[in-house]
Amino acid sequence: MATVLDFGLLAYLAPLFVFFFVFVLLYALFTKFKILGEDKSIHSLVAFILAIIFVLVADLRNLLTIIVPIFVLFFIVIIIIFIGVMLLGMSQEDITKYIKGTPSITITAIVITLVIFVFGVATVFPEVVGYPSSTQSGFGIATRRLIFNPKVLGAVFILVVASYVIKAVGYKK
Repeated sequence: MATVLDFGLLAYLAPLFVFFFVFVLLYALFTKFKILGEDKSIHSLVAFILAIIFVLVADLRNLLTIIVPIFVLFFIVIIIIFIGVMLLGMSQEDITKYIKGTPSITITAIVITLVIFVFGVATVFPEVVGYPSSTQSGFGIATRRLIFNPKVLGAVFILVVASYVIKAVGYKK
């Protein structure tokens, strides 16, 4: 039965989305930072080749399809927070000055980025993280299963964020 919210067709278009995402992102990075020199045709050629590689290697494509939506959600939450702070009366210049003057915000963003990346790698490549299968047993296996349990990782993440918040609120110059 056909429904309005049937997103099954989008799964077939995922390689196309991955190609365009990788191509545009890499071309923008190569052009901005001039990693490969000044020639834009070299930038587009290398970005095209790397985008093709990302499309052809299924694990890399799966990694991107897991990580990118989480990053988009993360940036949407950040934008909503900025809009909320601006509605409370802070100007954009005050916000940027506060962010540049507070290294804990940068560290928190880097930690969240690393957690998202490790989550994606652990999902696509579970053998890299060493997440045990359900058929294995033993003390080391049980310990790894406990440490990498999503509830435990979520609790650790909340505690880390809470510690940064407490540090930022209690900070006096």
